[in-house]
Amino acid sequence: MTAAREVWQSYDCPVQRADMDLHDGEMVFKGQAFHCAHCGGNHIAGFGVEVETFSRVGEDTTYPDLPATAEALQRLKDGA
Repeated sequence: MTAAREVWQSYDCPVQRADMDLHDGEMVFKGQAFHCAHCGGNHIAGFGVEVETFSRVGEDTTYPDLPATAEALQRLKDGA
């Protein structure tokens, strides 16, 4: 049985200093503005808010760079 692949992102809200995770349709690419569910404000990925990307299969976790475009983000999520 092959382990399922998981992809998600994490960032620290600069306003509330809380660790937040982004999954599926919430995931972002560099320069994308996104709504922060914790502080209620908007942040920009990679500019003032560092977003870390994770890809895990079983116990093997890698840390891809923050995707530079929407297309690159989709390829990452698709596993391409």
